[in-house]
Amino acid sequence: MVANFLWALLLINLVGTFSVPYSPCPDVFIYKWMNNSGPWVGLITAPPPPKVMQLKLDVYLYLTAALPTKYAGILELYEPKSIIVKRLVLREFLPIKYVIQFPLVNPLPTVKNITFNGKTLCLGPKVIAPVVTTIHLEHTLYPPLGTMEQVPARPPNIIPNGAATRINLGPEYVEDNEECGRAIKVNPLIIGGSSIERGSWPWLVAVYMIDALGIKFHCSGTLITSKHVITAAHCVSHDSTGVLTEDSVFIYLGKFNLKQWTEPGSVLKPATKISIHPDYNRSTYSADIAVIEFEAMKAWTNNIRPACLWSRTSKIEPFLGQTGMIAGWGHNIASAEKLQIPHSLQVPVVSQEECIRSFSDFRHIMTEQSLCAGSRNGTGPCNGDSGSGLLMLNTNTYQWELRAIVSISLLNATAQTCDLTKYFLLTDVAKYRYWILSLME
Repeated sequence: MVANFLWALLLINLVGTFSVPYSPCPDVFIYKWMNNSGPWVGLITAPPPPKVMQLKLDVYLYLTAALPTKYAGILELYEPKSIIVKRLVLREFLPIKYVIQFPLVNPLPTVKNITFNGKTLCLGPKVIAPVVTTIHLEHTLYPPLGTMEQVPARPPNIIPNGAATRINLGPEYVEDNEECGRAIKVNPLIIGGSSIERGSWPWLVAVYMIDALGIKFHCSGTLITSKHVITAAHCVSHDSTGVLTEDSVFIYLGKFNLKQWTEPGSVLKPATKISIHPDYNRSTYSADIAVIEFEAMKAWTNNIRPACLWSRTSKIEPFLGQTGMIAGWGHNIASAEKLQIPHSLQVPVVSQEECIRSFSDFRHIMTEQSLCAGSRNGTGPCNGDSGSGLLMLNTNTYQWELRAIVSISLLNATAQTCDLTKYFLLTDVAKYRYWILSLME
């Protein structure tokens, strides 16, 4: 009761000391006192999109004060993202609403400019004051890949019609498509967890991290450009502190024998940037994907070459029953002991329905962006294989494409290790292709 009374006094005081600024376009932008329980926010109504497409909102504001910190506010969807994406999938094109959390309670900022996919929605008057701070907030909504009718502005580094994806593979632009997904050596990949020959899986990288005991192998990843590796988000995040700092993560390219710290032909690179998908949930492992950036390689070698990013449909149905390849240093790909050199295995892709039928608890951790796979014969990924890529051969180009990354294996409570008599879950990279490409622009 006292708290409510004090909040009411604060509201009276605020109303008495300033007035809500004028909106130059009330049909697009208004100020609102949210739910009678918090400070003023801005509400933006964007027009219905003409089709399923990437939606980018840019908001520029004037603030007649200096910001005390780097916090400039938050621009986010007014409704849950899942609801809006569902409407787009169903071709229900309705206005899209956003909410702005302002950085200061007083004064409130005013509109300078609001654009939606490059089109101006609102233009405000110029503000003249002793102190004027310009704030820029942006929000991009990436629709599910398989729902796109057309990519209006395809980046110049993408080859359409089922060919593999070019993404700045080397220090100079690669005009042909021969670099990715091809190993110089033959891939002797045999089902059941057989060791591989060095150079036969040259996009496999080892992710190392520094902890209190020193630097150690932590996860696996897949090289996709001269300076980008895709891995699992949980490999580069901490339960309590969030994203690991760049100076605590290293990428070992061309790594083969974990017991040998230095190997001819391998290159150790410190991370320069770590990007975790904004939808990643540490509790459910949804959106378990991250991109690690490092100083670019100058040239490819027999042991260091990139895989291709997935270029075909993001739908999984055409690939059910087909096998993909996983390689890594995990404990249980071939044995219960930690592996010294990487092993590989073939795993069949199965439907989510089959996954849930086999073990009902999968329904609690599976999302539309999950991929289910496994032979359920005691072989499969385990500790150390997190972030390893599931690659599938494009039989049109004969290049290996990254379809998914290892995320979750169930626990065998008795043995206290991965239960490989059950399927395991991967993060479907195909569902995140536009997010990945956006990090490389």
